[in-house]
Amino acid sequence: MEFPNIDKHRAERIKRYCCVRLFSAIEDLKGYGEIQVRHTIFTGESTWYIEVPEDIVGGNNIILFCSWCGSKLPDKPLE
Repeated sequence: MEFPNIDKHRAERIKRYCCVRLFSAIEDLKGYGEIQVRHTIFTGESTWYIEVPEDIVGGNNIILFCSWCGSKLPDKPLE
């Protein structure tokens, strides 16, 4: 996978994710289209969730799979 207009370090980090959208949702400050995916320890277990803005009713949503490509999320964040 080639990424012509981005720096080499960013391109290498993107390759570690299942898709560019998940990379953006986790690593970009504003997420992917303002959707941010975060990781935490919840009830003693490693948990990924979609961070929902406060003005939207429903709260955060726990996820096990990538919301864009359907791949299973890793047990812990990529370093």
